[in-house]
Amino acid sequence: MNFTFYATPFKDAPATPSGFSLALRAKTHSKAAYIRLLITLAAQNEHFGKPLEAGKHFLLVELSREPKARFYMKLTVLEDPREDALMLQPSTRGAVCALSDVWLPGPFVDSVPAAKMPVTSTDRANNALILELPKWAILPPMKAGEGQSLMGD
Repeated sequence: MNFTFYATPFKDAPATPSGFSLALRAKTHSKAAYIRLLITLAAQNEHFGKPLEAGKHFLLVELSREPKARFYMKLTVLEDPREDALMLQPSTRGAVCALSDVWLPGPFVDSVPAAKMPVTSTDRANNALILELPKWAILPPMKAGEGQSLMGD
């Protein structure tokens, strides 16, 4: 899965409780490890103004390894499928979830239980918001020279 990178949250704001959570399911003999993002029905209504529909809505997940941005995830709801977007699946009590490839170095022998992700800012006009990642899901920082052209462009 390819992730689009972003630089900073929309605005500085205190984190607020949310209905967003992230869990890691370890590899089993028949399944690869994956990350599960869950959005409760209350969070869907509060942040997107309506319930999201499995099969109709998609999530674009954007992560960064930039120093300040690597602690956050930008989440955008799309109505048109894209190659780099995750399809929503139904969950219990009106919640929806999306499954993603693991974006961290592995291997993962143990699952990580769901952790709440506070909303730090929203962009309702674009159906997007910024969530604070749980510590286990934060991308490692870039190493010196990583991401820079070797030709000195």
